[in-house]
Amino acid sequence: MDFGKAVSFTFDDPDWIKKVAIGGVVTLVPILNFASYGYSIEVTRRVIDGNPQPLPEWDDFGGKFIKGLIYFVIGLVYSLPIVLIACLAVGGMAATGSLAASSSRSAGEAAGGVFGLLGMCVSCIAVIYGVFVAIVLPAAVGQYAAKDEIGAAFRFADVLSLVQKNLGAYLMVFAIGIVAGLLASFIGSLACGIGLIFAGFWSLLVIGHATGQAYREASANIGLV
Repeated sequence: MDFGKAVSFTFDDPDWIKKVAIGGVVTLVPILNFASYGYSIEVTRRVIDGNPQPLPEWDDFGGKFIKGLIYFVIGLVYSLPIVLIACLAVGGMAATGSLAASSSRSAGEAAGGVFGLLGMCVSCIAVIYGVFVAIVLPAAVGQYAAKDEIGAAFRFADVLSLVQKNLGAYLMVFAIGIVAGLLASFIGSLACGIGLIFAGFWSLLVIGHATGQAYREASANIGLV
């Protein structure tokens, strides 16, 4: 994994200002901003292919929009377990609260204790699973970018194998994502918040490049490409 390349590759393109400016504007438009994620997918694909110019043109906007929408679907599916757990927890809390309201004071206090414990458990599970998704999702996105089919992202055995046998690479993607986000926030603050729009898009490109690097390295190690 080349951390420096993931951070700096954008600026190697002679048209990077134009491309980042367009991307920043696109991210401002609800729904249409899916295209910015599709653009990141194309960066990932180019890195996997070893393209010396990973930053694509802003052509085929519809194709980028579809890829971004698929990116969202992949993230949603991988996040479903915690969504279901949260729904069950809310239902259980509602039932506990209803029971407490119709019971004695001691029963209400006991129900309140159960309510608090349940909330703590759900919060802990959410944090743990959130970290898990943050590490695994780039492997799923890399699968989709490499194969250009949504089903590849849900070949869970392949995705987990990528992560399990190349954990260091995907931990690096996780770390790079955090660093890129912090840098984007810092750059945005220097420009009175206006720069955050474009720096945020840049951070998405950084993650896309790191995701491509990780997939290329990991898939070669386990013979997927």
